Amino acid sequence: MLEIHQTFDVSKYAAARAYIEYNSECLALLVARHGKIQAIYKTRDFPRLAIAAGDPIPNNSLALSRFSPGALSDSDPADMHEWFDIDELSRVRGLYEQVLGQANGFSMIQLKALMGDPDEYDPEADMTSKERLAYRRW
Repeated sequence: MLEIHQTFDVSKYAAARAYIEYNSECLALLVARHGKIQAIYKTRDFPRLAIAAGDPIPNNSLALSRFSPGALSDSDPADMHEWFDIDELSRVRGLYEQVLGQANGFSMIQLKALMGDPDEYDPEADMTSKERLAYRRW
């Protein structure tokens, strides 16, 4: 993402959005400021998050540590229960988080989800017949 920013002389946010949009991995980019999520960009197959714009950053996030502008963290394992909607947990094998510090209290958080085998995932596994019918109509 930083390479796109430098090569094409675009903002880090524009580079990050393009990187997320055209990447084949299962990624999300969250923009945060002063401990709150400002915006979320994600690939189509990225699992549903338990947080939304305006929500506080999850308690165990690397982004709660102070990063100086331009400082980039390692990509570390993250707590899936903090980030994902409970219904999505069965599809995800792992989650990695990386943070880029920005000026004025901003940070960019990249989440990379490692997805399980799609053939093993059954969203209707724990549903009643009535719930399955409603799910299929939705």
